[in-house]
Amino acid sequence: MYMALQITRADPASAHGYAPGEILLGRKLVYPCELEKRDIDFEGCRLTTALVEKLNSIHHKTFGKAGEKIKAYQKKYKKKYDKRHKVKPFGLKVGDKVQIFKTKTKKAKGGKTEIRWKPRNSFYTLKKIDKRRKTVLVYNPKTGYDLKTSHPFDRVRKFKGRKP
Repeated sequence: MYMALQITRADPASAHGYAPGEILLGRKLVYPCELEKRDIDFEGCRLTTALVEKLNSIHHKTFGKAGEKIKAYQKKYKKKYDKRHKVKPFGLKVGDKVQIFKTKTKKAKGGKTEIRWKPRNSFYTLKKIDKRRKTVLVYNPKTGYDLKTSHPFDRVRKFKGRKP
């Protein structure tokens, strides 16, 4: 079990190319089989100001490089994901007229042809957009009240107006 754990933590990550232990130590890993072949030097083991500064610089250098690689990997992954799933940017803003997609909660009458965008021939107004949670709060201008629940971006559409 212990050997398997060491091997897992020694495997470089695909995002940044460093093993977790390597990032924590700030240097290449030394495996137990390699210790027998090395002379271990215990000089400089006292934590002096110069040693602490050097350790901090190694830490910042390693984490900085890994962080840059992670950001680049995430950016590339997001671009491929958005292309594959045809993701469109959220183009609504506060004050826009919208309709909300309602899910069926009870047994619906009429089957699949039922209109599920509410209100049917009217609209709500966007009051607040929470981009972190990807939800919106809407206001009903006819009643003057806010809707109690927030709605996810993918269940909100722009109101197109009545067709003549």
